[in-house]
Amino acid sequence: MVGGFVVFAVGLLGLAVVLHSVNRAIVGGNLERNAAVGVRTKVTKSSDVAWHAGHLAAAPSLLAAARTGYVAGAATAVAALVPALTGRPYPALLVIPCCATVTLVVLLLIGTRKANEAGRDAADDSGS
Repeated sequence: MVGGFVVFAVGLLGLAVVLHSVNRAIVGGNLERNAAVGVRTKVTKSSDVAWHAGHLAAAPSLLAAARTGYVAGAATAVAALVPALTGRPYPALLVIPCCATVTLVVLLLIGTRKANEAGRDAADDSGS
């Protein structure tokens, strides 16, 4: 049981680090259109203008997702201590990483929607 908590904790913390890094690149203006990293949708990939506008719009959601991942990863690591120290399983504690994962997915979907809207608007404004 402890192993499952550890996997969840490492996964949440790892995802949080990636999201935070992408957010910092967006806010710093260092995330150019590329084939590997970013909010990669048909709209955001359509032009540099759409890419930048979309990512700026998605940045708050990415930061919220990163912060959620940090907090939930730490809480999951602490939750792993309970069965490890007591020797008894506490499956109800799996609610922490499961709810955090759902929250992360929702925040990423919100960010993607905002990126698409902003990218579409920016492309329309620039005539791309």
